[in-house]
Amino acid sequence: MVNSDLQTVINETLKQYVLSQRNPTPDSSLSGDFEVSFYNGNLLGIHLTAYSYTKGAAHPNKIDNGIHIDLNTGKVYSLRDVFKVDVDYNSRIKELCRLNEAGYRLRNNGQWANWTYDDWEYEREFARSWPADGSFLLLVDGIRVYTIPSFVVGPISGYSVPYSDLMDIIDVDSSLWKAIQSRGPLTIDVELEALTAEDFVINGIRIGDSAVSVVQKLGEPISMAHNNNGISYHYDNIDVIVDSRHKSINIITDEWLPGQSLVSGTTQRGIHPGDPLNQVMKKYGKNATKATFGDYELYEYFLAEAPNQHYILRFAVKQGTDKVSYIGCRISNP
Repeated sequence: MVNSDLQTVINETLKQYVLSQRNPTPDSSLSGDFEVSFYNGNLLGIHLTAYSYTKGAAHPNKIDNGIHIDLNTGKVYSLRDVFKVDVDYNSRIKELCRLNEAGYRLRNNGQWANWTYDDWEYEREFARSWPADGSFLLLVDGIRVYTIPSFVVGPISGYSVPYSDLMDIIDVDSSLWKAIQSRGPLTIDVELEALTAEDFVINGIRIGDSAVSVVQKLGEPISMAHNNNGISYHYDNIDVIVDSRHKSINIITDEWLPGQSLVSGTTQRGIHPGDPLNQVMKKYGKNATKATFGDYELYEYFLAEAPNQHYILRFAVKQGTDKVSYIGCRISNP
């Protein structure tokens, strides 16, 4: 941001918000993910989905909440900031959802449909349990309202209530409404890159291995936790994410592991997370293809050739540092 002081304040606000979701006991863990649900340059909405586990508890506590921040002031908004003072927007929204069940109701038919609980009922899971400042996400054309189910079921899709059906109770002079309407949504990308089956092998585990195979190779995990993408098998130095088909779809590590190698098995990378950039240059030369992606500088080298495919070795170095923070391999057509 141009205003670095305000950027610091907003980053600290986001940090404290995330940490506040953790169970209050000192030894509680917190793991999860987020997505940008609204962004137009003036208003930022972040949707946090996570779990917090306290040692000895029967299961983790589920977290599914949103935070909306004014990027010009740092103000955090609540749902009541959308509406006129002393308006019972809670009852109005519930009644609109009851009357427009078919039109408002959201269902997840996408990639993670198996992880979403769409068999919930209006009376049981929404009308009785959605409080005045319950879970909500601001969207471009309306407000998504939903409840957080028990641990044993997936997230609830909820309802999308159009702004047009609430205009008589919306405070059009409020700073929040002006921020929503100030400009159209802007796209934002918060991922370095998505892993594919060809990326890498760690400790003998590769993308696509079965959950049974993972346990056979690495033993029983220290812990397991649900996240947006599936179930995370946590070991000492890696996490293996297994999806609804019981196949590993992601392998995450913050450090080099002995035996870490490319899928082709023909070479060791020779560079590990945390190594200095000059070590990359010394081993692979200074003629890398360079690109910028978010906060990272990407360095790519031609690695190997297979029939109809080129293997490209990729290093990512966070801007402002000289340390390798990510290693991957991508496939390109010659």
